[in-house]
Amino acid sequence: MKTFFSHEVKIAIIAIIAIVILFFGLQFLKGLNIFSSSRIYYAKFENIKGLAAGSPILASGYQIGTVKDIAYDYDNNGEIVVELRIDKHLQIPVGSHAELATEMLGGTKLNLSLTDNTQFYSAGDTLMGNSSLGALEKATEMIPSIEKMLPKLDSILMNVNALLSDPSTSGTIHNIEYITSQLKTSTEELNGILGEVNNSLPGMMQKADATMTHLSSVTKKIDDANIDKTLARVDHAVKDVRDITSKINKGYGTIGALVNDKSLYDNLNHSVVALDSTLKSTEALVKDLKEHPKDYVHFSLFGRKDKRKK
Repeated sequence: MKTFFSHEVKIAIIAIIAIVILFFGLQFLKGLNIFSSSRIYYAKFENIKGLAAGSPILASGYQIGTVKDIAYDYDNNGEIVVELRIDKHLQIPVGSHAELATEMLGGTKLNLSLTDNTQFYSAGDTLMGNSSLGALEKATEMIPSIEKMLPKLDSILMNVNALLSDPSTSGTIHNIEYITSQLKTSTEELNGILGEVNNSLPGMMQKADATMTHLSSVTKKIDDANIDKTLARVDHAVKDVRDITSKINKGYGTIGALVNDKSLYDNLNHSVVALDSTLKSTEALVKDLKEHPKDYVHFSLFGRKDKRKK
C-alpha cells in the first residue's frame, strides 16, 4: 500500500527547508560559522560609531569572530555592551582590549589588540573597549587646519601669478636657459679634456715609472759608492790638517818658528825693509845709468874729456 504525502505536508516541508537555508545563508552573510564552536566575551563602549551586529572582529587583520549582539545598558550610565563571538581556538590574554575604528567609506570595524600576557580571559569576561581615529575622522580633524591654510594658499597663488606675469620673469627664464646651454657646452668640453687626460695618462705613468727606475739606479750607485769610506777619508784629512795647525801653533818647523818667534819676525821684517831700500837704490842707479851712460863708461881716442858738470 503506497503512502502519499498530502499537498499541505509537502508545502510545510518545503517551507521548513527554505527557512533552514535562509537561516544558514544569513549566518554565512554575517560571517558566522554554524558548525564551529566559539566563546562569548563582552566589551563596553561609550560610543559604538555605527557598529552593527554581524560586523567582523579582526585580530592583526584576520577575522577571528563576529559581533553577535549590541545592547544599551540603561542601568549603567548608558554604556553600550557589545557581545563578541570569538573562535574557541583563540585565547585572549589579560589586558587586551577591543578597539573601534571608522573606515574611509563610513563603516566601523572592531579590532582586538592582544597583549603578550600569559594569563587569559575566561568566556563571559568583559574586555576594555576604546575608540581610535579612523581615516575619515583623521581627515575630518584636518579640515580646520586646511581652512586656516586656504587664505595663505590663495595669497601664495596670487604672488605666483604676479611673478609669472612680470616681463622680467620671462627674461630671467631665458637667461637660465642660456646659462644651462653654456653649462652643457662647458660640461662637454670638460668631458673632452678628461678624455684627453685619460688617453695621455698611460704615457705619463710610463714616464713616471722610468723616472722612478732611474732614481732607484742613482740611489743604488750612491749606495755602491761607499759613502762611509769617503767620509772616513775626509775625517782623516781634517785630522791631519788639525795636527799641522797644532804643530805650527807650537812652533815646530819654519812656519811655526816664523809664526811664534817675534824676534825672527822682526829681523825678517827689517831684512825686507833693507832689501826694499837696496832695490830702490839699485833702481835709481840703473835709471841714472840709462840717462847718463857717459858718466860711467869713457872711450876716447883723443884724450879724456871733462866730466859733466853737476
